Amino acid sequence: MARWKHKNSSWVSTYDSDLDRWVSWDEMKEDWYREHQARRQFPNLNHPMFWIMESNALHRSALCLWKEGDASPDGPLRLMEYQKVGMMLGRMSIECAIKAQWISKFRFPIDPDQQKKVFSGAHNLVSLAASAGFRTNARDRKVLSHLSDHIRWLGRYPTPKTIDEFVLHTLTNSFARDEDWKAYISFREKLGTSVSRAIRRWQINFRRAERSSVETGKND
Repeated sequence: MARWKHKNSSWVSTYDSDLDRWVSWDEMKEDWYREHQARRQFPNLNHPMFWIMESNALHRSALCLWKEGDASPDGPLRLMEYQKVGMMLGRMSIECAIKAQWISKFRFPIDPDQQKKVFSGAHNLVSLAASAGFRTNARDRKVLSHLSDHIRWLGRYPTPKTIDEFVLHTLTNSFARDEDWKAYISFREKLGTSVSRAIRRWQINFRRAERSSVETGKND
């Protein structure tokens, strides 16, 4: 926990409402105050819009890597490696977008128990989508399952942990790589529509809660 710390200083920089006192520039550099700020800021970082921003950044990175793979003169092996990592970043983009929708189901800021639920089972996108309330069909679930392979091993390591998983992937992966990418883009567009609707509902509910809180304060 952050602690109180009193220090005489002739140069006062800012007022900290949580500490109910002025904090100097020197104090702001100290570990106790940096810890205090981190603990205060952490709940506010689980905002749906931050997750959407992260999703968009990962998607742009995946797109750059995929295009670089297409333009690479280094042969099919380098092309395959670029595209595998690109799909891993795409998978991470999908995860962040799904979590944005899930977080939008809760009041902001979310409490520790809700946060624990959101952060559990992240490697399985099919389960994550169901928990977030995103409706999927058989094709969607196939795309999500294949994307999950990229975060478990396909975009990170040369092989999975076991030969059985490698054999299963070889037998069930019927998509060509270009088709893989197109399936990812198609699913992301569908997910984006769902997330946008969820965020709009969340914003409406958030504003209602704020107005209600203000009215309650006036009545008190």
